[in-house]
Amino acid sequence: MLNMNDLAKLAEVYEGIPIWDTFPGSPSHVAGVRQGDILVEANGHAIRTLDDYFEHVSNSDSSVRLKVIRDHEPMEFVMHWGNAPSITPEQAQEMVSGVLPSLVAGTKKREDN
Repeated sequence: MLNMNDLAKLAEVYEGIPIWDTFPGSPSHVAGVRQGDILVEANGHAIRTLDDYFEHVSNSDSSVRLKVIRDHEPMEFVMHWGNAPSITPEQAQEMVSGVLPSLVAGTKKREDN
């Protein structure tokens, strides 16, 4: 498994966001997204930052088409909301902030360039 620095570098190369972890039973985990993937698209829209992700995923009804890079190969998944646990945006942000502090810094860097 890649360490956080290597995963962050790959995310820069593929212009996506790294998946540091998935929660068992979550919609993304059930769909097939795994730790170490690089998320590059949601519903056909490029995902470069967490803001991109939240914008395109929050506008989706019952499912989201995700494209990731895994082991340098593109893969596509469909994430369904049907059995997703109900969480508030604040809870989601808390979960994200605990595992992605370096991603937030990397996102700022990309926006400045």
